[in-house]
Order: sequence, then C-alpha cells, then structure tokens
Amino acid sequence: MSAAEQNRSSAAAPSPGVKPWKIVLIVLAAVLMVVLRCIRLDSDAYAHLSWSSALLTDEGFYIHNARNVVLFGTPRTDGFNNMLIMPTLHYVQVWVFRTFGTGAVQARSISVACGLLETAALAVCMSRLFGRRVGMYSALFIGLSHTSLLYSRMALMDTPAALFLTLVFCLWCEAAVRCSAGKSPAVASAAAGLITAICYVTRGLTVWSALIPWLLLPLCLQALPARKKQWWSAALWQLGGLGAGLAVYLVLWYLPNRHEIAAMNHYYLAHQLMPHSLLALKGNLSHAVVGDYRGLFPYLFRHSPVTFVLTIAATGALLVARKRGSAGIAEAVSPANPDEGAVARNLSLSFLGWWLLLPSLAYSIISYAPDRYYVLFYPAMAALAAVAVERIDRIADTIRGTLAQTAVAGLVTYHLAEALLHHRADWLLATSVVVAVGIFWPVQSLAKVQHGLRFITAPALLIALWVATEVAWTSDWLMHPAYTQRDACTKLQKLLPADAVLVGDIGPGLSLDSKFRAVSVIPGLCNDEFPLGIAAGHPAYIAILDGRFLEPFWREYCPKQIVQQHRVAFFPAMLGKYPVGIYRVSIDPLADANIPAADRQ
Repeated sequence: MSAAEQNRSSAAAPSPGVKPWKIVLIVLAAVLMVVLRCIRLDSDAYAHLSWSSALLTDEGFYIHNARNVVLFGTPRTDGFNNMLIMPTLHYVQVWVFRTFGTGAVQARSISVACGLLETAALAVCMSRLFGRRVGMYSALFIGLSHTSLLYSRMALMDTPAALFLTLVFCLWCEAAVRCSAGKSPAVASAAAGLITAICYVTRGLTVWSALIPWLLLPLCLQALPARKKQWWSAALWQLGGLGAGLAVYLVLWYLPNRHEIAAMNHYYLAHQLMPHSLLALKGNLSHAVVGDYRGLFPYLFRHSPVTFVLTIAATGALLVARKRGSAGIAEAVSPANPDEGAVARNLSLSFLGWWLLLPSLAYSIISYAPDRYYVLFYPAMAALAAVAVERIDRIADTIRGTLAQTAVAGLVTYHLAEALLHHRADWLLATSVVVAVGIFWPVQSLAKVQHGLRFITAPALLIALWVATEVAWTSDWLMHPAYTQRDACTKLQKLLPADAVLVGDIGPGLSLDSKFRAVSVIPGLCNDEFPLGIAAGHPAYIAILDGRFLEPFWREYCPKQIVQQHRVAFFPAMLGKYPVGIYRVSIDPLADANIPAADRQ
C-alpha cells in the first residue's frame, strides 16, 4: 500500500469513542453558546466591547427601514435608507418584525440565530477536514469567545455577513475535496459563488471574498496538477454562481436604486474610509499594527490574546512554508505522490489565511475601521487558531530561526507591554523586538512545556489560557448588566406623545422598543439640510449625544433649540459613558434654525 493510500485509510478510519466526561463538556459548551446569546437580550451592549459610540446608534440605523415597513406602512420615511446596501438582511428583518413584532429582542434574535449557525457550520467543516478535536476547538473559539459572542447579540450587519462568509468557506472546501478526488465540484462551487454574492449584498465590506478563489487557483493547480480540469471547473462554476447572484441583484435592486446607492457609497468611501493623504495612510497602518487600544492588533491582543497569537503564528508558518515550497502546516505531502485529502486540508488553510489577511489589510488602510468590522474575519481566526493548537509543534518547527519567528515574538512582547503600560512609542517597539529575540524566544515554543510537565501538554495549556481570558471578560459582562437604552425608551414613552418624532443620530437607538418615528441626521449623507422640517406636522424632539459629545452640526444648525429650557430628558451615562439629551422643538423650528430665510420654504 502506498503512503498516500495509508494516509487516506487512516483518515477514513473510525475514531475511538468519545469519553463520557468529554461528552458532558461538549454538551455544556453548546448549552453555554445558546444561553449566553439569549439571556438578557434586551440589555445594553457590553460597554467595554468597543471604543465606538456605534454601540448606541447602529442597531437603530440598520433596522430603520424594516421597522418603518411594519409600523408606518412604508420603508422610506426620510432620507436615510440603509436597506439599499443590505437588501437581504432588510427582508429578513421585515419578516421577523411582521411575525414577532418590532423591538430590540426581535432584531437581535436574527444575529443570535446567525451566530449559532455560523458556529455549527465551521465546526462541521473543520471536523471533516482536520478531525473532531480541531472542529471542537473551532466551535469553542468562535462560539464562546466574548467578542464574537457579544456582537452576535446585536442587530448589526456583521454577524449575518460572517455566517455567509463561513458558508462560502465550507462550500469551497467541499469543492476542493471533490476536485482532489477527481469528482465534479459543480454544485458546491456554484453555491459558493452564489453565497459570495449574498455576502456582498448583505455587507459591502465583504467584497474581497470574491477574490479568494482566484488567488488560490495557481496554488490549487500547483498542488495537484493531475486535477487541473477539476480546479478550472470549480473556479468557473464559482464565477458563474457569483455572476448569477450579482445579475439578479443588479436588475432587481441596484438599477432601480442606483443613484441613492451611488451617493451612499461615495459618502462612505470619500468621508469615512479612504485616507486623504499618504501621511494619513502611514498613520493608519502604524496605528493598526502598533497603535493604542483602538487599533486592529492592540484590540485583538487585549480581547483575544491566545487566538490572536496562535493566528499570527499559524499565518507566519503558512507564509514560511509557501516560500520554501513545502505543503504547509497541516501535514507533509510529497509533491511526487500527493495525498488528495492532505492537499485539500492545506488549501483550506490557505483560504483561511487569505480570509484573515485581506480584511485585516483593508482595515489597516482605511481611516474608519471600528472593531465590529472584525466580526467578518473571526471565523477564520477561530479556525486557524484551532489548527494551530493541534499543530503547535509543527508551527514552531516551521518558523524557528526565520524572520517570522522574530516578527511574532516582537509583536507579542510589544503588545503585552503596551497593554500593561498603556503607552505607545517607537522605543517600546524596538525594545520589544530586542527582548523577544534575546530573552523570550529562546524558549522556542510552548510545545516544549510537555517535556517538563508530565500531565500538561501545550494544547492543554493554551486552552486553559484561552478559558481564563474568556472567563474574565465574560464574567465582567455578566456581573455588570445595564439597561440604559431600554429604560430610556420606557421613560420617553411616558414623557412624549405617541406620534413623536426623534430627530438625530440617537433617535433610532432610542426607538428600538417604541413606536416613535426616528430621523437619522448624518451631515453629508442624509437629512442634514432641513432635519427639523422632516418632522413637520408631528411633535418633534432632538435626540443627540450631549455635553462634550455634542456634535458641531447641532450647535451651528439650531443653537436656539439646544438650550436648557427645551431639554425634556437627560440620560447622563448611556452605555456607561455617553450623555444623551432630548430637546423639545419649538413651534417654528425653521425660524430658530440657523439657515437663510429664503431657504425656509
């Protein structure tokens, strides 16, 4: 029997039965994944989850049109129509609201369901490729990591989009397995392409996902050249599925709304995302890698240190293996006699690497990349970290003595020091690299721990460290529940008339559990010309961040309205830190607005 046949037969052999105590742990973990997503679903978002005030505003933004359909009979009540860039999610929201009513719990339940489905899909896929243990690690890292868990309790676009990205990965892997075995990948590849289109029309930031199959195609052809016909077939079927999905979107949605969609995309690209100079680009890149707690790497290290370090170590090993021309970190494959299953496994790791690298690079370049965007690559992090736990010795051997080893050690040491000192400086980065190379890294790898401690292996120690980190963050959330949004909404329903209109960025977030009409005001994007005039014929109230967070727009537009005698409610610390003021609009709001008389018609 050849080596390849032996590998295939051993991979196909039934695994030994699972011990009862392990079954208990698996069931307990699954129950926790469900319970932690569902309990207190009407509570505030975890205040330490993000530095951005979007935790207070964006849920209301994203359900605005679906809520309008159910409460007011039309999706469009003002100039803000976020449904235009997320039609798939919009129609799901409409169905949920029509079936179960409007409210925060109903809106968030969509993300809860998507998060659980994402966890299950990733676990099944990784189990099929790498074995049951890696599948379980993947489920743990995505299902119980507090960042993905807590964001999957919020009514945002990101968790549904992450589910679709996970399905694309699973289908691509199925196609790769079929190609490696000489079977037709048509159905899996076409479905992967179609869901890639759904990703884009759910969350435009996933546009990069369409590139991955083509970036991997040369590697596929090189890894198993005898299956060139199948690889090309998979790529073309996936392109066909993508084209079909985008064609439907183009005809039924984009063309009828192209002017509004173009205006929205221009605003987001020109005003929020693209750096306006090379100096700004340099600053964005620097901040993402070695910045403060708002940067990409610092955030991931603070919130997910174990999975972050495992992921960058695995990514470094993949790059080193690729440069050397070896198969990868999953297992060694002889180019002369490749094992088709091993080829599919190594290609899946390359897919995960691109899945992580492309959005990370994008978030490092753009000027506005809040941490909720990271939800889009958390499944890739979870899967790579799961493989890294199981293959920690191979990863250590792959990067030992390379530049990747120095980079990983330097980054880990720097971010540990920065997190403890809360200080960012060039000297700290340089010192961290020296310390890592001279002192820290000679330990070489956590895999050596198992030689000194009889009952503790490197995977067990890594899982223990991960559990300790997640217990600390999740316990802090559980022990400090807050209901400032819900309570503010309840208070406003008692204070304001039933047909009140809340004008301002905070309005949608304060209307989740009420029937108030909300008008978002975003200068340069929507409702910023005559925001108070939109509420004509109804009692209008300005709902805005107050105090030091008060936006200049409101000071300039209607200074006579934002005064103490007009304030009917004040919430000093929503989500623990944001003061919010509700101001009654006078009888003639346009007269009090700071606009020319000729424009008040």
